[in-house]
Amino acid sequence: MEPHPVEEPSSVKNKEPNQPKVEIYPNPTDGHITIAQQDWKAFDTAALYDPLGKRVFSSHLDELVQTLTLPVLPAGAYLLKLTGENALHSEKVFVQLH
Repeated sequence: MEPHPVEEPSSVKNKEPNQPKVEIYPNPTDGHITIAQQDWKAFDTAALYDPLGKRVFSSHLDELVQTLTLPVLPAGAYLLKLTGENALHSEKVFVQLH
């Protein structure tokens, strides 16, 4: 029996070639997160989900570069989903206590 190759774990970050480019920083964050889109209005909504899948924050995106103030959240890993008319981007965001 031949050994199975070890696969690298897949990232939550989407890397589709036709998806609009976006930067999300800082990560980890202590309560503020900046979303910098390279394509105007590619994404119009940001939503943050806790590890159980409950939406804990959402905001409308109306700027090319926009800083969001998150609610006070327990430290941990969250999933940030950006959506637009023809685009979707998901990325893990780590919240740390400040």
